[in-house]
Formats: sequence, structure tokens, C-alpha cells
Amino acid sequence: MKKYRNLTKSEIGLLQEQMCSASDWDNVQVADGFDAAHVRYTRFSGKIRIGVFEKEFDLAGGMKKHSGLYHVTLHNVTVCDDCLIENVKNYIANYYIGSGSFIENVDLIMTD
Repeated sequence: MKKYRNLTKSEIGLLQEQMCSASDWDNVQVADGFDAAHVRYTRFSGKIRIGVFEKEFDLAGGMKKHSGLYHVTLHNVTVCDDCLIENVKNYIANYYIGSGSFIENVDLIMTD
């Protein structure tokens, strides 16, 4: 089972510089090897766990996108390693998102 740790003060500072926010930074945990550079314009609430973002996705036409979190709101979500989640108009709530997932341009993903 993967181990998670709390964010460091420098990681929180970098996330805030990249327009990220959290209702409580103590509820955001990350895996060893986490790089905050791949998280931008993201809001966190509830219990959050985030893996590492090392993979690039190869898209049609030769386009590449690096895994990470961009323009998304997460509530009570675990994001496993090497996921790309971007442009979620509303939010994602109460989900476990498996390694290597690609989620883009959706409105809402939630379960009770």
C-alpha cells in the first residue's frame, strides 16, 4: 500500500503561487516523489491524496501533455500516479482515480 505524507511548507507555498487553494492544507497528502510543479489552478476540499506525476501522455497529432492537475476542484478524492486531470468545469467528489487515468473537459464527476 502506498504511503502518503503531509505537504511541506515550501510545497504549499508553490501550490499557492500556482493559484491552488485548500479548505485545509492538513487534509492534503501526497506520495513520496510528488512534484508540485504539475498542479496548477486546483482547489482541494475534504480528504485528498495525490500520487506522483512523471508520465507524459502522447496524443493524436504528436501533441504531448504531462500528467498532473490543472483547472480542477477535488473533494474527498484520491488521485493515483501519473493521472492527467484538467479542465473540470464543476468538480470531482468522492472518487478514487486509478493510475494512468486521463480526464479532460468534463463538467462534474461525483458519487455520494
